[in-house]
Amino acid sequence: ETWSTKRQRLHISPTFVSIYLLASCVQTYIFCQRTVSKSVGTLSFCLEICACCLYGLDFFLGFMQHNAASLSRGLSFLCTWGVVNCLLFSSVLYIPIGRGGTITWGSLSFLAVLHILQAWHWVFFAAKATLSSIK
Repeated sequence: ETWSTKRQRLHISPTFVSIYLLASCVQTYIFCQRTVSKSVGTLSFCLEICACCLYGLDFFLGFMQHNAASLSRGLSFLCTWGVVNCLLFSSVLYIPIGRGGTITWGSLSFLAVLHILQAWHWVFFAAKATLSSIK
């Protein structure tokens, strides 16, 4: 089974897409809430880590798929979603480190909005695949 097939199967899975979309929405909400309250809780931090793990799974499969096609496609993927995920992951992991021993509330979790858009793309892709199988 190729990396492309594995990733495609994941993207048409209603369970995965629903969880991915929910995690992205929750992470975006947490970012907004944290920006207003200027504080971070343990639960919200754990939810953000779980969302980043989902993004990491899709990123790994996407990188393997594009890199298997060609080196230039793999590098192109790294320079787009790689940058987004690197900024997002590192800023979330920086939350408990903070400055001077205090927990920081700032992060780049607003980048989760891009994952919401990606999940919506998968929803429409899955709907198109379902309609074409009916015909």
